[in-house]
Amino acid sequence: MRLTRTSVLVIIMLLAIVGSAVTRTVRLQEIDNGVVLFDTGNFSLPAGSEYNVGAPQAVFTAFCKFTAVDGSRTDIRASVWVRTQNGPQVVVPAE
Repeated sequence: MRLTRTSVLVIIMLLAIVGSAVTRTVRLQEIDNGVVLFDTGNFSLPAGSEYNVGAPQAVFTAFCKFTAVDGSRTDIRASVWVRTQNGPQVVVPAE
């Protein structure tokens, strides 16, 4: 998912383990123009659990990356919550 508004104030990355009955190793990153602004590193998330984290502001463009390190993309459901300076907020599912 790519964010291109320069007025982004808040980015929250949300991740849930839904397609697996076992604990998965996951990683969340926010990348802006090739520079990693935020990286959780690899961590374990039990099946049925949710995790959310606030990431730094996106200055120009930002790419939010969700990785199931020891599983497949069907093991996780991810979304990005964005609130802009002009008021609207959007929750966008990651694909």
